[in-house]
This record gives sequence, C-alpha cells and structure tokens, in this order.
Amino acid sequence: MKVTTPYERVTEVNNCRILSLYIQAGIGLGQIPYNLFNQKLTLGVGDKKDLVIQASSQTEATIKWVADNLRLVTTGTCFVAIDEALDEMLGEKPETYMDNDSDSLRAVIYMTRCAFAHNPASPVWQIKTKYRKVFKIKPINFEIDLRQLNGKALDYSHFGGFMYMHELILHSMAIIKKYNEEAITKQGATISTNN
Repeated sequence: MKVTTPYERVTEVNNCRILSLYIQAGIGLGQIPYNLFNQKLTLGVGDKKDLVIQASSQTEATIKWVADNLRLVTTGTCFVAIDEALDEMLGEKPETYMDNDSDSLRAVIYMTRCAFAHNPASPVWQIKTKYRKVFKIKPINFEIDLRQLNGKALDYSHFGGFMYMHELILHSMAIIKKYNEEAITKQGATISTNN
C-alpha cells in the first residue's frame, strides 16, 4: 500500500506500534513461544538470493526485553511521525507556546519525540527551557508537567500512565485526520473552481 498523506503515514506507523504491543503481550502470555525467535528465518527477496537470519540462542528473558525495546522504538517512531505530520499540516512550531490545546499538543508531542529520537530504546527527556512548564490538553483530560523532567528517563507515569500516552497518540491522530480531510476538501474545491 502506498502511503502518501500525513494521516496515512501516522496511521501506518501507529499500526506498527500496535503490532509491537501484540507481540510483547503474546510473548509475555506465552502465546508466542520465545524459542520461535531462535529458529532460522528465510526471507524471500524477489529474484535475488534469499536472506537467511539466524539469531544466536536467546533466553526467554532476553526475548521479553527485546519485545519491550520493539514497543519503545515503535512508540518513538510514532511520536516522530506525529510531530512531522503536525508540522506539515500546521506549519512551524510556535516561538512561544500559548496556554491552549493546540500549542500544548504540539509541545508535548515535540518534547516526547525528542526524548525518543536520541535514544529510541531508552528515551530520556531533553526539555528545552521554553518547554519547562505544565501543558494541558482539555479534550482528553491530559496534563503533563515538564518542569522537572529534563535529563530523566521517560516513563509512562510522566503521562499519567500508559493509557494516557495511548490517548495522546489517538487524539493526535484524530487532529491530523481532521486537518488532512480539510486539506483534501480544500484541494478539491480549488481544482473544481479552476476548471
């Protein structure tokens, strides 16, 4: 499937994040046996020679740790994609962040993206001075205090728990979808008035 719009790109990345959650849960619940990852894997790559991957012998604990890292990496990639989509649809980030839902969303997404971008498997907050404040996003009853987080390892508790981070992603996607649909409608109106 060709992914072209900001919403499609974010959706595709979020689908990868959701898949990583399924993989992590499946391994943790024993529904995906960890020894599956110790078997040889052959990937067909078209007309070229097959790619064969043979992982070294991995313990159950190592596989669970790698699954957790996969979740972190896909979550970080999701925040990078959301940040890029918001920039593409709304323009440059504000010089000064006002106390409103839109600016708060952009600030929180950007700071989270930065934490993951520099170390995806072990994100650390890198809060620039102008972001060291409390941000609120009222439609999802979300609040995060970034004043004391600079240099600390990112933790779901900073968002109020995993569910609030998930809600933040879904809310961002809804905003991007709305702007995406408005842009498509506007583009269609421009095309029809030019004919």
